[in-house]
Amino acid sequence: MSKLQPQPESFQLLAVQTPTLAGSPVAVLPDGHLDELECPLRAEIKSSTGRVIAWVYRDGMLARPPDASPDRAHRVAAGHIGLSNRAWRTLGLNDTDDKSVELVAPSYRHVRILTSKVDDIPVGLSVHVNRSLAQELGSRHDGARWALASCSGQAQPVKLVVRKDLEANRLRMSMLVRILFGVKSGNDLYLVAYPAKNNADWINSLHDRLPSIRRRISNPRLLTALGVVVFSFRLVDAALEWCLRLLFRAPEIAIRTIQAQTGDDDSRNVRLHPSVFAALGIQSGEQVIIGWGGQRAIAIALADYKLPSDGPMTVLSQAQMVELSGTWSENAFPDHLIGRISAQIRHDLNAPALTVITVRRRVRTLVVTHINQLVIPLGGVLVTAAALPQLRGWPLVVAAIVATVLSLGNLRIPHPRKGLWP
Repeated sequence: MSKLQPQPESFQLLAVQTPTLAGSPVAVLPDGHLDELECPLRAEIKSSTGRVIAWVYRDGMLARPPDASPDRAHRVAAGHIGLSNRAWRTLGLNDTDDKSVELVAPSYRHVRILTSKVDDIPVGLSVHVNRSLAQELGSRHDGARWALASCSGQAQPVKLVVRKDLEANRLRMSMLVRILFGVKSGNDLYLVAYPAKNNADWINSLHDRLPSIRRRISNPRLLTALGVVVFSFRLVDAALEWCLRLLFRAPEIAIRTIQAQTGDDDSRNVRLHPSVFAALGIQSGEQVIIGWGGQRAIAIALADYKLPSDGPMTVLSQAQMVELSGTWSENAFPDHLIGRISAQIRHDLNAPALTVITVRRRVRTLVVTHINQLVIPLGGVLVTAAALPQLRGWPLVVAAIVATVLSLGNLRIPHPRKGLWP
């Protein structure tokens, strides 16, 4: 039961290009490698000229279109590994005759799912684990330890929260997360470690913040310098966001994702059920923060005009050619637990189309928008008051500040008291 691969396992394989359509780097292993894992995982692939962290599938995991021709069967011979075009370019295999690569599979552990305690329910995508398990498999992102939960044909990120009363091969999961992951109490799953990031990954993340400039500038040092400048400004923005979040609160909800609506893939939108907006404290058209595995992206939240329970459009399901490994039906989940994210956001997060994300409102832009709406009515009141001889100077300034603070009170989401009342 407590099967553990304590150290990363490596394979020496010969790389071949595989026409796999995906927005993130993808590798396909022949059946016979990592057969005990039923879901894709993120692993490090190294060549003599580069390194990439890619989603790794076994050949048997990938679904094929009904009309797939033999040359698109994705069959990978023994001793080989199929790489998508993005992974192939990142590894620099076009510039070398040496096509051999090393796949470093991460550590993983087989664990049993338990129900959470009623007085200690994990929040969001958190799960409760033993301290030793968190230290073995948890990788730090955004100040927390994260791992991948391999279950139900998908790999989902979970935040590892330590509880002392758990055994090393046990995991407590809330009912919401069990529903989103498609598992039950008593089921088994694999907890898989995140690949460790190095300095090169951090530099690449700086370059990724400049997508338009990156196409015009080939000097890596200049790109890195510009990336540091952009990152510094965004760090200040994030610090302001965290401070405002303490004042106004921004509850986080977890939802299951499906393919974006037609026409949304070239935008930064997330489509949500209309009932979710009240829980987030926003209205349609306002900004939200999408979280996946400790990474974050900004999106515009819009109401979903075609709910998943209405049934998928046949013409769209037949046209889908990306993320064909998805095995679940969007009708299997309640509408309010489903959201649609665009391809641009999936690319930024390096997340698959069918996964679980967290959504919370972006407080800074909400406050700025609210203040902008106060300018005209508050300015009119101040101009009228300034016409009175007895009102001059500091009284008007103080009145404007008090009026602004009181109006911002409507943005705060109240926190209900726990326990009995009164």
